Amino acid sequence: MKIVTFTVPCCNCENYLQKCVDSLLKGGEDIEILLVNDGSRDDTLAIAKSYEERFPDIVRVLDKEYGGVGSCVNAALKAARGLYFKPFGSDDWADTHALKTLLGIIRTHLSTRTLPDLYLVNYTFEHVADNSTHPVKFGREFPAGKRTEWKKVKSLRGAATLSAHALVYKTETLKRSALSLPDEGDDELYAYAPLPFAATLFYLDVDLYRRFVGRTNPDADIADLAKNYPAEVESMLRMAERFGSGELKNFPKGLRANLWHALLNRMRKTTLALCAERSRERKTAEKEMWEHLRSKDKKLYKKLRLSKRIFFVKLLPQRLRGLYLSGRYRACCRRLKIG
Repeated sequence: MKIVTFTVPCCNCENYLQKCVDSLLKGGEDIEILLVNDGSRDDTLAIAKSYEERFPDIVRVLDKEYGGVGSCVNAALKAARGLYFKPFGSDDWADTHALKTLLGIIRTHLSTRTLPDLYLVNYTFEHVADNSTHPVKFGREFPAGKRTEWKKVKSLRGAATLSAHALVYKTETLKRSALSLPDEGDDELYAYAPLPFAATLFYLDVDLYRRFVGRTNPDADIADLAKNYPAEVESMLRMAERFGSGELKNFPKGLRANLWHALLNRMRKTTLALCAERSRERKTAEKEMWEHLRSKDKKLYKKLRLSKRIFFVKLLPQRLRGLYLSGRYRACCRRLKIG
């Protein structure tokens, strides 16, 4: 039995795939690595195949036509043989010490029959400009080193989120949640939708996931958000419709608080995408988004609309909303030295 399935969506990533796969191979034969080739036109598939040939008991290659990151994760989840499931970006990598620590903890929990539904680990931003690092930790909200339940955890605050980078779900938990990502991918939905199906969790205070940042700048990120505002609206609506206000109300306090926090952050990001540039189409799209939310779940609509983090932003004219949220985004990037 494989302890963890690590999956790596691969699309034209010949220049950095090896760093990612080599870091995961340090986990040994207790893991499997699913390399999902997403219609690459460079040597990505050949590199993936070479790993499969050299490590046939660890690496498997799934070759498919281009569909997007989400389609790769969906395909890998169906094919996964590991007890747990963890996606990795092809340009990211795993810390060796943290990886071995995680696998050791899972083995211990397996032997004592105390496996949680979800492991939570830290992730680290590696800064291109000065080679500094910024780990994102969760010790303030989650008790470290112990199996726990949602009623015993606190809500994240501010811009902090339970990112997909931090989550190692039990494969069975993901399948019970009926998770299916849109083809283009949706990291926030991946982190959000299965959480209520994870009744038990374990926060392991190690920096497993390493991610390069600083190769783009905040203004370019904002421009990209603005350009793709329809996709941001769709993502917001997918999350809002996943659990109704009645369901959210009945979830344990810690779970309910973290889901609500994720929804608010998603709404602020969507509002930024809609207001970063001014146009009649964007104003119409924002109005239609709110009307759709109201028609689907009036209580959830009111709670979102009247929450402090949304209400005061909505008081501003569209142009000032865009300037305010863009400024907050840039400040966050400066703090984390992203860009």
